[in-house]
Amino acid sequence: MALQYGCLSSKSCSDLDRTRSHSCGNGVHNLRVTGDALRMPYQVHEATYGIAPVLLWQTPLPMPTYHHKVIRDFHTEWSLTYFNTDSLGGRGFVKVKKNEFKHIMGFLRRI
Repeated sequence: MALQYGCLSSKSCSDLDRTRSHSCGNGVHNLRVTGDALRMPYQVHEATYGIAPVLLWQTPLPMPTYHHKVIRDFHTEWSLTYFNTDSLGGRGFVKVKKNEFKHIMGFLRRI
């Protein structure tokens, strides 16, 4: 829409027109890359290669066939290791929050 009126370079273009223009551009890009205007390329990549779950209570997915060493190394070493770590980034975050919750509840019981 905004492209028809030359709004991308014009100062008279409203923010709404600019937003519509960018949204349409993203939709066209997604449509060309994934075949669906609402499905992002990242979603296709994760569905194809990802093994580390998104949510902390889920279990890892079965390992797919990887054709490139870099992608395999990322998903099997870095991503899965980050998910399994006992730091604040992975499942350890749930353990820390659970311990904090126990301390808070113990404190509240004494009151």
